[in-house]
Amino acid sequence: MAHQPPDADALAALAQKMIAVMREEGVPGNIAYDAVNGRILNESTEAIPLGGLIVAWIKAPAGEQDDVISRYVKIHLRGRQEIETWAEARALVLPRVRPEVEHVTWGLRTKLEGGTVPVLPTAPITEHLRGQFGWEVDGAFVPVQAADVERWGVSLDELQDAALENLGRRTPSPTPWLTSPESPGVYRSKWRDGFDATRAVFLRALDVPVMGPLVALATSDSDLFVADSTDEDALFQLGLAGNRALERDMSMVWLWPLLLEGEQRRHWLPAETSGAFAPLSFCAAKHAQLVYGTHGPLLQRVLNAEGLHAPVGEVGIYHTPLGAAATVAAWEDAAPAVVAEADVVDFRRDGRSLGIAPLQRVREVVGHLIEEIPGYPKRFRAHMFPEDWQLTELGISPT
Repeated sequence: MAHQPPDADALAALAQKMIAVMREEGVPGNIAYDAVNGRILNESTEAIPLGGLIVAWIKAPAGEQDDVISRYVKIHLRGRQEIETWAEARALVLPRVRPEVEHVTWGLRTKLEGGTVPVLPTAPITEHLRGQFGWEVDGAFVPVQAADVERWGVSLDELQDAALENLGRRTPSPTPWLTSPESPGVYRSKWRDGFDATRAVFLRALDVPVMGPLVALATSDSDLFVADSTDEDALFQLGLAGNRALERDMSMVWLWPLLLEGEQRRHWLPAETSGAFAPLSFCAAKHAQLVYGTHGPLLQRVLNAEGLHAPVGEVGIYHTPLGAAATVAAWEDAAPAVVAEADVVDFRRDGRSLGIAPLQRVREVVGHLIEEIPGYPKRFRAHMFPEDWQLTELGISPT
């Protein structure tokens, strides 16, 4: 399953529904859909981006889609609500785990729209996950900004302590877990309140009846799956559960398996000789593909806007003969070009593949043609496309 950016027709349909809601709310003046930048424009309000809404709208049950749009419009028309004092905020702030790509793409969207990115008090959890703080308003999560912390006169440690205390208060004990004959050995969270994934990262006692450290997948904020890292059969079923969830929708908090070991949180895969490696490696590869698929189109727009027309290569998934999954980064025949960091590189010319080679081999033979681009997700700037003799030296294989 290849990840695709939101369909243009779906965005246009969503835009028309939003315009209708804005007129019902009495928004004056002209209201227009800016299809190039995916936003609603009106002279009496700030631009309303659709990128953060389209997935939630598509995923919502048919009977709730209109409510999703109405809440989103009302929040934007009302503007960002602030909490004035720490006395009030202390009982409301909560932690939340976000994919790192969400943090990065938010900055890219803001840059494209000519805005200023607010400073958020966030902290990296892993290379793919970031923690932030916020509070809930009408079912929406409002991130805490640095200006809020300054106004409240508190330290980041005080903010975190209060947020974790509030999360603990809204977490029932003992923890409820769902099991299914379809996935023996896999436990699914039962809270389903938008903070299930967050609990796996910030709470130390999850009350799961297993012997070893947990491995977790979070296919959405409210869908957390865990299994015993020492139980190969349970890990195999965890990988299958993640694959089934991906067949239903393409959202994620993290799909790269996360090992929860004491205070440590790190992305992890079992040994390649494990029977669980194949399904879990597919989850990890899908995580990478979704990250690059979300980030790539925005990066391409930024580069084009800056006059740097370097093609940003896509990322696909390649299945090895033994069934494991690996990521494949396209390197387009252009100078310059942007290439993702992946297990395998696919050299492409005029819309067709010339062959593939492992990234490690690419570094050894033509590493002088590429340089790493700072930032997340990891990419390389290719100054030149390899010459035919270099492709031969690489020993590229047909796809």
